[in-house]
Amino acid sequence: MNNYLLLSLAVILVVRFALWYRLWKSHAVTFVNSGYTPPKPGFFAALAFAGICRFVTFVTVGKVKVIRSVNAPTNGRAIFAANHQIPCDFAMLRRGAGRHLRLLTAAAELTGNMGVMGAWFGSISVAFGGKGDGAAAEASCVNAVAEPDGALGIFPHGALLPENIL
Repeated sequence: MNNYLLLSLAVILVVRFALWYRLWKSHAVTFVNSGYTPPKPGFFAALAFAGICRFVTFVTVGKVKVIRSVNAPTNGRAIFAANHQIPCDFAMLRRGAGRHLRLLTAAAELTGNMGVMGAWFGSISVAFGGKGDGAAAEASCVNAVAEPDGALGIFPHGALLPENIL
């Protein structure tokens, strides 16, 4: 009896995941437009994002220690800016912030499955080179931070700097 219950639960989860993937795939395609902001992630998406960030951070760098955490707001509006040194910096920024935040991400990085993940976690896309791309991304960032608990994560210089030399 318990085996049938577990099998039924597994089938339901697989079907739900397939439907979820199909839904968010439509949002991922529109990331080529600069400034596109998907709907705000739900509770389970934010919880999954926190879990993924915890795992990725543990595997890549180990324990994250925030120095002077009293200066980092835990609620209300905030913008978190950090150096971009390794590809998993988004996870460390999320762990250090201690809250869910939307990430400003290059549209070129949000293709395929990464686009689905970006849509699921509420990333804001920025395309480079087109006329008006910066203004659209700026408007999306302002809207994201204007939410009551809006938090935005950015990497100002935008490129990986493993040597930490600006």
